[in-house]
Amino acid sequence: MLKMSTIVCATDLTLDSNQALPLAATLAHGLGAKLIVANVIDERIYSASSPAVINIPRLKAERADHARPIVETALKEAPPVDWELDIEIGHPAREIHHLVETSRADLLVAATHNREGLQRLLLGSFTRRLLHSIAAPFLVAPANPSKPLTSKDNPMQSILLATDFSENGDKAVKLGLSLAEVFGATVHLATVMDIFKLQDIPSYDGSVSTAAAEQAQEERRKKLETLASSGGSLKTVTAVLTGVPHEALVTYAVENRIDLVCMGTRGSGLVEHLLVGSTTDRVIRMGQVPVLTVRA
Repeated sequence: MLKMSTIVCATDLTLDSNQALPLAATLAHGLGAKLIVANVIDERIYSASSPAVINIPRLKAERADHARPIVETALKEAPPVDWELDIEIGHPAREIHHLVETSRADLLVAATHNREGLQRLLLGSFTRRLLHSIAAPFLVAPANPSKPLTSKDNPMQSILLATDFSENGDKAVKLGLSLAEVFGATVHLATVMDIFKLQDIPSYDGSVSTAAAEQAQEERRKKLETLASSGGSLKTVTAVLTGVPHEALVTYAVENRIDLVCMGTRGSGLVEHLLVGSTTDRVIRMGQVPVLTVRA
């Protein structure tokens, strides 16, 4: 049985950011974990001031008084859970990273912001820095969810485990199966045959499925069935998808009303971080489903 003792949920107290709170509470309630709601006062706002001028204890107390009723409202429809408020001052990503480490948190939860145009192509410095650096699993709540996020009347009923059969993917599957066991969720195990990579298969012409492509698809299906068998009595569904990976996964998640997507992630180059991103980054950027990322 999966055990988590501490979950950290980061919020900047905006409506977008607070969407992460019900998800965090749902997991904390189901897992019997303590929930730490963290808010960071950005030190850059006060960078021009002398440290001697800033009354840090008073600043933290005032922010706590402001934050507490906002958090209580955000958690109103979530399952009951014991939570505590942690106010820090500093660079947001650095302070949250430090809090996760010092509290020995088993999970970090945060939300994306509603962005458009070029901003949507960028994950944002906070999410991007934590996604590829933090050791703990990181759950990112969407800015534009395709369905209502979990609440006490809508527990986690379906979990999509997306894998490329790498070490990262295997860890994500293992964690996802454990969560499904806790919540009694249906498990959807899926992998994607990238249409841009199918051309590497001999005899594949880019549009017509050949014997070689069908064989590759069958091999992936058998791997998924092997993973599904490790779920014991859990209800499982397997799917070998074809298409652009992040688009195929999000489409599947929306059509099947998935409550949580669980995926592996790994570090990558600066340019890839900023603009292109991994499949996991892109699924998060589409902002429609909660994504739990796991690093190898």
